[in-house]
Amino acid sequence: LACGEIHRLCGSLTSWGRVAEIWEHSDAWNPSDETDIVRLQDDYSR
Repeated sequence: LACGEIHRLCGSLTSWGRVAEIWEHSDAWNPSDETDIVRLQDDYSR
């Protein structure tokens, strides 16, 4: 996914899946974390 691209992950009800979230820190002195995520819709109220 490109930086800033809107996306949503959906799973299957009949089989298992695996997701790996991997990102590269572009600024070694200011690494990104979960606080930089913008949630447009969140089914789990995070």
